[in-house]
Amino acid sequence: MLNSHYIQVLNFHIEEKIFPESYRGYFGIPVTSKSVPEQTTETEVANLSQTIIDGEALMIVAGGHAIPFPLSTVIHTNLVLLLLNNKKHLDATDALNLANENNKELNIEASACSKKVWDEVETYYDGGTMESKRKNSRTWGVNYTSSGVPVQISAHIIEMVAGVATPVVGVNALVVETTDTAVSGAEGALLVKVLTTGSVTIHLTMTGFKDKDVTTEINSSANIDLGIVIMVRN
Repeated sequence: MLNSHYIQVLNFHIEEKIFPESYRGYFGIPVTSKSVPEQTTETEVANLSQTIIDGEALMIVAGGHAIPFPLSTVIHTNLVLLLLNNKKHLDATDALNLANENNKELNIEASACSKKVWDEVETYYDGGTMESKRKNSRTWGVNYTSSGVPVQISAHIIEMVAGVATPVVGVNALVVETTDTAVSGAEGALLVKVLTTGSVTIHLTMTGFKDKDVTTEINSSANIDLGIVIMVRN
């Protein structure tokens, strides 16, 4: 803003014949241009600020005088602040990039350790049924997922109003284990598609109703119908 005002006042001086058009050259502006230079980036702002400071000194030497508003000293003060803040930002960015690189190095070792633990967990529970293996392994962070066509879990969400079952539209459903989501639609119909196996918890929420959790087991590729699920108002 200060840079823009300075150049505008410079143009006013030229328009009023106080300064010749040639003075624009001291500020890197074509002598016939009445436009303020582009300032779409911090670098362009800083460059124009420095050009104004240097240009005014050259203009005074050439016989002109300082622009009365804004003063170049004010522009200089704000330029120093801009450069200091930019340096802090760049330093913080460098520190963040370095931390991310360090995390990548640590993740290599952590991933290898996790895989080793998971392999041991699978081996330990290998003697039981597949369903038992999936359930016990999940405690250690080993989650099995299905491939291909997802399992469809359906339900009808209702509330009881004066003893009458009334559909609830707009209930948000979250499968806790997979973060899959869905929203109940017309007639309270809900359909969630998941690629996982074992026990899953469907967390139901809606403003004005108490949260509700529904748990079911996925042990095959067969779709699951939870039937009627009743929500209760707060």
